[in-house]
Amino acid sequence: MDYDICDPSIRCGADKVGASIFLIERKNGKVCRVLAFAQRNAEQLAREYSENEWPADGEPSLFDGF
Repeated sequence: MDYDICDPSIRCGADKVGASIFLIERKNGKVCRVLAFAQRNAEQLAREYSENEWPADGEPSLFDGF
């Protein structure tokens, strides 16, 4: 499962049950992948991260090792 950020309530593989990856468009027009339980939560999480906190294109996602 590849995603850029995830809901902080998801702490282990078992917590992922019922979660989905939502594609959220960033201000620069690029899309990020957010692992969350609802679209609204994904949008809110994406807004909370500033542009300099996102991995650059081609870099590993923030939660790849999750």
